[in-house]
Amino acid sequence: EQLPALLPLVAAGHGIALVPACVHAAWRGAVRFVPLVPAASIGVTLAWDADARSVGIDAFRSAIRAVSPALVRLPDAA
Repeated sequence: EQLPALLPLVAAGHGIALVPACVHAAWRGAVRFVPLVPAASIGVTLAWDADARSVGIDAFRSAIRAVSPALVRLPDAA
């Protein structure tokens, strides 16, 4: 949400920013990107409407568990 406003300021020489690596391709040539080594990590939280019942929500939670079962503690029910 803030990247469209932030990166033009960086490109104009008004500062620096920490941004996700995925924005690199969209701004190639306009801003210099330098990967942090070791790579920075942040906590990510999955959120959904507590009252919602959805096949999509259940499928997404199952996919997250399949990718990272040791790292994710999701409740079985919404």
